[in-house]
Amino acid sequence: MRFIFYLALLAAAVAASAVELREVCLRAVDLGIAGRGATEIAFLAWLGDGPISLPYRVEARAVLKIPLVFGIGGLERYAYTSYILPDRLENNTVICISVPNASAPPPGGDRGGELYIIDGAYVLITSKSPLDLPPTPVVSPRPVSVSMAKVGHVVGKAGGNQVAEAYLGWYRRKALSNAEMPPRGVRFTTVDLIGATSHVWLVFSNATRPGRYTLHYKLYSPKNGTVYKEGVVIYVVDGKSPYYPVLLISIGRGALREASLYMTVKNDNPYPAVVDLDVVGASAAPPGLHGRWIAGIASKSGYPEFALAVAGGYAALPIRLPPGGITGTEALRVRLSLRICSRNTTDVVRTNVYVGSYWAGQITFNYSHRDGSGCAVYHTANSEFTGFIPTAYIDGEDISIGPLPAGSRLTVYELYAQGRKIIEPRRLWEWEYISHMTAVLVANAFVEIDITPLRFLGDDVEVKIRTAIKPIVTPKGAIPLRPGFHEIKHYLPDNDIPSAGPEGLAHRSRSAVFRGIPAMVYETSFSDPFKAYLSWLSGLPNIVDVTAKRQAVFPHVVVSYLMKTSSTWYVVTPNATYIHVGWEDVYQPAGINLGFYLGQKRGLVAVGGYKAPGITSDIWAYLEIN
Repeated sequence: MRFIFYLALLAAAVAASAVELREVCLRAVDLGIAGRGATEIAFLAWLGDGPISLPYRVEARAVLKIPLVFGIGGLERYAYTSYILPDRLENNTVICISVPNASAPPPGGDRGGELYIIDGAYVLITSKSPLDLPPTPVVSPRPVSVSMAKVGHVVGKAGGNQVAEAYLGWYRRKALSNAEMPPRGVRFTTVDLIGATSHVWLVFSNATRPGRYTLHYKLYSPKNGTVYKEGVVIYVVDGKSPYYPVLLISIGRGALREASLYMTVKNDNPYPAVVDLDVVGASAAPPGLHGRWIAGIASKSGYPEFALAVAGGYAALPIRLPPGGITGTEALRVRLSLRICSRNTTDVVRTNVYVGSYWAGQITFNYSHRDGSGCAVYHTANSEFTGFIPTAYIDGEDISIGPLPAGSRLTVYELYAQGRKIIEPRRLWEWEYISHMTAVLVANAFVEIDITPLRFLGDDVEVKIRTAIKPIVTPKGAIPLRPGFHEIKHYLPDNDIPSAGPEGLAHRSRSAVFRGIPAMVYETSFSDPFKAYLSWLSGLPNIVDVTAKRQAVFPHVVVSYLMKTSSTWYVVTPNATYIHVGWEDVYQPAGINLGFYLGQKRGLVAVGGYKAPGITSDIWAYLEIN
């Protein structure tokens, strides 16, 4: 029955009016926006019942980035080219705007700004609202000659550029993930939206093959089929940007309690294609559905000094930022010390801070003295930047600092970002969702931590903690994990989770291996001699659980006790999880899921204090259970 409904929607695409977005590239000075921040502006056009936020791309600059990983030699082989947006638009900065055939805005609208006619289309240039599309970096764009004229100034209503405080969070769904399409072929999919979703963005990733595509969308009720909005957008992907925001669908303040988004993508090209489509949404859901996230590194004493391998490059902390609050990342903290071991030094060194392609701000190092090695020592920089990054599309980006002079050596004390996120409804299961915390630490590995408390009938609480260690992957290859014990501490109210043998796990502490790689075979075993050996080796009392992973190696399985250092295994205590990374598994993710039953206790749940061979991180993820 649902398939027949899909066919009916697909047939309706022919009747829906199509909007073809054609891109025009102009200089910033010609648009009157030279000197403004690249992420401070928005381009609007009026179609149908209101304005749409037009996708736009900004000429980006190529930089060389080196992963900020400590204790790993030869990092220059992992250096890669990336593209960053300028902090300010210069006169000749090229701006590429995707414009439709649009009429003039009505007088007295919500948004005000400068009105232009660009290639026959009315475009309003205004200050960016948090809900407007952010710019995309584009490589080597060329300005084109099109008709353009400024035709007036539009006065918007007071407060029209502001966003109601009710809009609190993002979520993100892969709608079509690397979907293969034949020439002129069509693929369709449906995404169920979070209740009270107010805005939805449709975004092609750079995994989409360059070419021309027709995207039809229909927002409808899954209960009775009522259609709320529909349309067709024709879009061209050129392979020069990391992502391509196609359209913003505004549902308005009367956000729907239940809605589904049906989409078809037609490959308009005479050759096979691959399409990768994301759905990004802002929700007006109550604050209780929102969790927090933190990503980065921190240390009280500082990590080992990091020597930049390439002069003029950027030291980049590979990081994973989940989509955050609609006003962007809430805060970015940077605290660093700098030494320059070179004869050619200056009194002041100014560096930029970027999150992915987006400029966050500038930090200044002032010369102090030369040390016994003849290196110039600069005062420690301590900076905090807030409310600046449109994180809707950032996932697996980096925090980077540069350009740094030849001979630069950094010591990192704090380098992290934090914000808000919202969980998709399928994560709620049958329990009442309270809050959520995600932490991603970077210390020679991605250390991902999720804290999810679940409230049952009777107000009892169980805390789910997921920890995973994953290799850092750059465009030049994966940086291996360090073999040996990786420790992740956890703290629960009253520290009263009792130590127990395997027989107590079903009642107090339950664990299951996180299956990150299908090619790996995971096996749970409880061997008394093995447990005794681990307890003696690590000096850890009160072992709760031991989970051993054995790697499947064709044509036989390695199970020898003498090969214990080659494979990965786990030790769980009341206060910490220990993951022993074997030397055969340094390119494989490893992790574990834990469940702690707290009953009706309230208090602070914390996970963090990551320790790996040769390095310690003091960053923690905190969650208050009320």
